[in-house]
Order: sequence, then C-alpha cells, then structure tokens
Amino acid sequence: MIILGGVVLMMPYGIIGLTLLGVVLGDANPAALPPLTPLNSCVRENYQMKISPEFAARLAGLKSQEKIRVLVFLQVPPSNHQRSPRLSPEQRKAEMVATQKAAESSLNQIKPILNQYNGKLLAPSPSLLGTIPVEITVAGVYVLSQSNAVKSIIEDQDIN
Repeated sequence: MIILGGVVLMMPYGIIGLTLLGVVLGDANPAALPPLTPLNSCVRENYQMKISPEFAARLAGLKSQEKIRVLVFLQVPPSNHQRSPRLSPEQRKAEMVATQKAAESSLNQIKPILNQYNGKLLAPSPSLLGTIPVEITVAGVYVLSQSNAVKSIIEDQDIN
C-alpha cells in the first residue's frame, strides 16, 4: 500500500508496482532506472504483465539462452454465449472446440517466435482451454510475452 497525496494506492506487485507508479506519475528519475531489458521495457509499456512478478524474478536469474518449460495461455476471443442459462453438453462441446480452433490461430501467430528462439511445442495442439506447453529459451519467453497472440505465460512446474 502506498499513500500518495492522501490517496491510498494498493500495489500488489511490490517493486515492479513502485517502478510502474514512478513511471506513470513521472516521479521516477529515468537516469536512476535500470537499463532497458526485455522485461523492463515490457513493464514500462504494459501494466497488465503477461508474466507474474515472481516468475519474472526467477527468469532474471537465468541466462537468456537457457531453456525452460512454460505454459502459454493463447489469446482467444470471448464467448458470445450468455452465462446465465445452463449450456447443454452439445453447446459446451461446441464452445470448447471453438476455443481450441481460436487457440490454433493464435498458435500459428507465435510459431515464428518459437522457431527463432529454439522453442519446441510439448503438445500436438492447444488444449480445450487454449493453453499449450512449450520449451523455449528465457529470451524467447520475453518475446512471447510481447505478442498479441499470448494472454499470459506461467511456469510449467511439478506439483510436489
């Protein structure tokens, strides 16, 4: 929480939130900011980061050519169906298939990024929810996060 001129601002993302606040309000001294990296430029350009601050902190500790596994949430258009009535099984299946087809379209948009950054798909096609596991370099994760075809990226990790 930050109090600014009597206004309480809730900043759930800690340091990144403070950096954004300084950039938005013009309080930050540009010379004092760290040099632009893919993550910093993404933070400055986009308030709704596609990578969580915790994941970004772990990525910062890795070499840019190191390969990691991530789960990419592909951009799909919102459903046209109203949520109030219960859908029949056929309607639910039709919605899932439509989501998967839209995710395939988004996947085709990011394939050049995957190729450029030694990415490898770990599933033959997106899931019914529009996600796909990928193995890619750390630098590739940053570039994927800047694509309009990607909604978000999370770590693909085992549950212990």
